[in-house]
Amino acid sequence: MTNKYSISIRSSRQGRQASCNANHIPGRAARLSRIREERRRQQNIRRIKLTGVFALLVVTMFVTLSGFTAPGNSSRAEYKYYKAVEVEGGDTLWNIACRNISGDYSVKSLIMEIQDVNNIGDHIHSGQIIMVPYYSDDIR
Repeated sequence: MTNKYSISIRSSRQGRQASCNANHIPGRAARLSRIREERRRQQNIRRIKLTGVFALLVVTMFVTLSGFTAPGNSSRAEYKYYKAVEVEGGDTLWNIACRNISGDYSVKSLIMEIQDVNNIGDHIHSGQIIMVPYYSDDIR
């Protein structure tokens, strides 16, 4: 009986070895290794691309936001003042704005500010005194 037992053990071992050898295909390990290496390489490429995109996004945000905080013209400070102007016969707000324009005003924006400051509409009359805003580098 012991003989049969030892034979059955040997035969089951041989059966396992035979089944393992049946799964082994020459070069299979090498192919699996190449597949794993290719996957690692693709993952590294994806990581590099993602890092590049993230860095580009950070740089773009920095440049964009720093553009909004930088002063436009820091070498020259301008101060806003008002002067009284007497309306003469035939004057219009357009004429007065053209004669007194300064700074970054457009004629239209200066007319609107004159109207707001003086609480007037489009019509002015001779002899009326209106306040006209202007910019100057001097402190007064």
